[in-house]
Amino acid sequence: MTAHRTARITLGLGLAGSLALTGCGLTGDSSQEKDGANQAAEQQGHNGGDGGSDQKPEDVVKKAFDAWNKQTETSSTFRVTASDKQVDELLDTFDDGSSESVREDTERIWDEIRSTELTLRARSTNGEPLQDVTHIDDMDVAFDYVRDGEELVQLMETGDMEVYFRADVQTLLDEFGGSTAPSSEEIQAQLDALPKELSWVEDVYTAKWLGFDPEMVRAAFDDSEAGRIEQQVDPETAEKFEKALFEHSDVERNGDEYTMKIKVKQFVQQEDELVDGMLEDARQADPDAELPKDGDEIAEYLTDETFDVVYTIQEGELRTVGVDPMQAVDLIDPPEDASKDERETFEKAKDLELPMEVEYEDEVGDFTAPKDAYQITEEDLSLFFGGGTQSTA
Repeated sequence: MTAHRTARITLGLGLAGSLALTGCGLTGDSSQEKDGANQAAEQQGHNGGDGGSDQKPEDVVKKAFDAWNKQTETSSTFRVTASDKQVDELLDTFDDGSSESVREDTERIWDEIRSTELTLRARSTNGEPLQDVTHIDDMDVAFDYVRDGEELVQLMETGDMEVYFRADVQTLLDEFGGSTAPSSEEIQAQLDALPKELSWVEDVYTAKWLGFDPEMVRAAFDDSEAGRIEQQVDPETAEKFEKALFEHSDVERNGDEYTMKIKVKQFVQQEDELVDGMLEDARQADPDAELPKDGDEIAEYLTDETFDVVYTIQEGELRTVGVDPMQAVDLIDPPEDASKDERETFEKAKDLELPMEVEYEDEVGDFTAPKDAYQITEEDLSLFFGGGTQSTA
């Protein structure tokens, strides 16, 4: 398959992903220019539910998007929800005759992925909706990496640029280091050999909270403007994207679940301005890439199948967004020069499933600075990276 053909297919699939993200309410606020149907949805939404069963499903979803975009705090958790059977079928289909040990390692990795949850918690501290916050100093934010219910990594920024972290280093080494990972006894021996000035390093290995000197953090952000939160999509484009999303999709309801069936090929063929913008962004990211000139070239390899995104909406609030990336296989035809084996694998892949979801919650948890956390200074870092770690090598 040529690079040019690959680019066309990849852009088509990338568009499906962009549409799904837009559908999550992550790229804009349509509340400024609501159409008549959405205004009617708000007027009917007075019974404490989703606005009443007489609403069109798409109006319920629009209203939930608008509510999500106005939030000043939220918690979002990503997880892969695929079953054992779904993962086994995926591995069987793409098995290239690897050894038993390789297969076991692959299964172990997938088990770890499915037992992992990534949570991002955030709240605005200046009263503005989160999507309008432009600097990290105007929000509290935390990231949690959880495995089997245990918090392995936590990172938090709170207050006036106060940054804290903790990590279960030994567990992480055991899981990702393999046979080369040092034992707990070996690590303790290395820690015991550290100079007194680096005694705080032991807190890293014992999963205690550590902080960074706020003045050092603030200076770093001010010098580099790294604290600025760049808008990935300008508001006007985001509104156009969301409007087009509904124009080129059907929304079906089943209880609290609303399935948006996005007509990707139709979108590509009819939304020239938005697709051209995506192509221009791709060219700027990689000037040497072979890219199609317009959406028509992308559409050549797209089918009429839809890309489905499932939203759970309760009491007018967006609670989960579910998507199966394996649907992408249904969106494309195999290349003309594909071999018989490749075509067979392609057809089998159409039956595979790998569901995943993002869950949204109103409770964002505690952002209180950990008590007694050691504050790492610039001097500490200089000593650590300037030779103080030789005994831990």
